[in-house]
Amino acid sequence: MKEKKDTSAAVKCLLAMAEIEKRKGKFSKSFDHLWQAKYLSDQAHNKAQKVQIRISLARLYDEFNMNEQSVFYLTEALEISKKLYAQDSTQIDNLISSYMYMAVRQRKMGNHQEALQYLDSCFVTPSVALEKSIEMPFWDAEKGKIMQELHEYKKADTFLHLSHSNTSGKKSKLQTQYLNVFR
Repeated sequence: MKEKKDTSAAVKCLLAMAEIEKRKGKFSKSFDHLWQAKYLSDQAHNKAQKVQIRISLARLYDEFNMNEQSVFYLTEALEISKKLYAQDSTQIDNLISSYMYMAVRQRKMGNHQEALQYLDSCFVTPSVALEKSIEMPFWDAEKGKIMQELHEYKKADTFLHLSHSNTSGKKSKLQTQYLNVFR
């Protein structure tokens, strides 16, 4: 049991170091940390960490517009998070994150209808819909961005204003989590 906790702690540390290196522009070091974390988490079978690592890898590949690799890791993250959610319905955050990041990736690739489908998939349960305006302001921002790219400016304006009003003056956990999502 102690070994499993040690591995989990090491993976958390590697994820944090990867993010620090990425922010410093040292992408090669960031990749190194993520690959190490992936190896450890795959050995330890920690599904939640597997999802986080795959999303981080996808986002790093996104920095280089490597769409195929980014989609590959987001697809893996989505598959793992669906299995995790099926086993434990309280494990919804990773599933929502996977859908959200896939929506962003699809939008960036110009696949707006797919992006909208992934975005709508964020509403896994009715409770997610009830909490959307509080917990998911970035959903509104992403929907607004997609509507803008589809030249549906009135809808875009509505969603972007809703997102702004839900985030104005607030700093949430999700705000930090999705900080670089709209690059």
